[in-house]
Amino acid sequence: MAKIHKLAGRHFMDEKGEMFWINGPENNCYISEQMVWREGLRFAEVLEWKQCAPTGRVSQRFSSIQQALQAFESTAIHWSMDLYLKKVGEQMLMHRSVDDYKPTAMKEAESQGSPVKRAPWGSSGGSAA
Repeated sequence: MAKIHKLAGRHFMDEKGEMFWINGPENNCYISEQMVWREGLRFAEVLEWKQCAPTGRVSQRFSSIQQALQAFESTAIHWSMDLYLKKVGEQMLMHRSVDDYKPTAMKEAESQGSPVKRAPWGSSGGSAA
């Protein structure tokens, strides 16, 4: 039996630290496995800084988000590989893994006067934990 350790919206992490995302409309959704490439980030930081991307491994469809979460915790997921989603995830990884990466929404908010945020990795400052 798998255990959901952290949940934020449609993103969740299991007890092993692996991340997943529920994609699609609420009444026809599926789970996609996510790769996380920066170590030491908190769950919220991974989401805020968009430091995850799909691996291409996807579940069957579910008629609700709650049903998807229950299937995950009951280990009733049937995984398959979506090669297109895998390619998209690899492109996202290349784009988002550069040291000076900032999500577009964050850049736009800063350009309109919001405080500048420092990435929680590398030489740009901030805390890693």
